[in-house]
Amino acid sequence: MMDKKTANQFAKTLAGTLVTNGAPESVPSGWYTVAEIAGQLGKSYSHTGRMLCASVRAGIIERRQFRIQTPRGLYPTNHFKFK
Repeated sequence: MMDKKTANQFAKTLAGTLVTNGAPESVPSGWYTVAEIAGQLGKSYSHTGRMLCASVRAGIIERRQFRIQTPRGLYPTNHFKFK
């Protein structure tokens, strides 16, 4: 079991790491979220997600996660673009 001083030092180090790595990433042009694509297609979020997953498996579309600001805070979010 670690002592109180070591535990506090460990917590400060972790907190510093989270703050440093917690910045949102800039998303390059051409990458879109499922919600953005669904809005453009006029389809539901879930239907669009299934179509995108099938397209990724077929090699038509690329998928990458970017940390973006969401209503829940910074969150890794899938983005898609054509190859």
